[in-house]
Amino acid sequence: MSVTGDFDKIARWQKNFEAVARGEYREDANRDCGKATLELVREGFEKEKDPFGNPWKPKVIPNGTKILHGPNRWKPYTPGRLRIFRVIKVSKDGFGVESMASYFNPHQFGFRHNKSKRRITKRQMVPGNVLPIRWSSTYARITNRHIKAMLMR
Repeated sequence: MSVTGDFDKIARWQKNFEAVARGEYREDANRDCGKATLELVREGFEKEKDPFGNPWKPKVIPNGTKILHGPNRWKPYTPGRLRIFRVIKVSKDGFGVESMASYFNPHQFGFRHNKSKRRITKRQMVPGNVLPIRWSSTYARITNRHIKAMLMR
């Protein structure tokens, strides 16, 4: 009994499956996940909510501006530095994002100065150890798209 057919397709599928198993899609997927993270953070600022959808604590003294929307003193008509995030590292192992503001951590985690009794209210902008469902589903959708594209080459 002889078998006939297009064995080049089978070889191509095998090559593509091996590429997926080696994780060759991961760096491109992580780059897109980093870009998606910037968009998710921007939406959080616009809605004044943390990554889990909980509203940020209101301002102690309302002044008509949105929470954490301070002006950028160095470049008028641009957002404050706290709202400017960028992707800093992309590799097969993951990606990193950071705020351009050196004062990000006190706002992300909250801060209380013991001597002066001053406080900075915690207003989480990026998730900590646990990913919200919306963020993880966004990352899964991006990764699946990259795997599918690699398999269909």
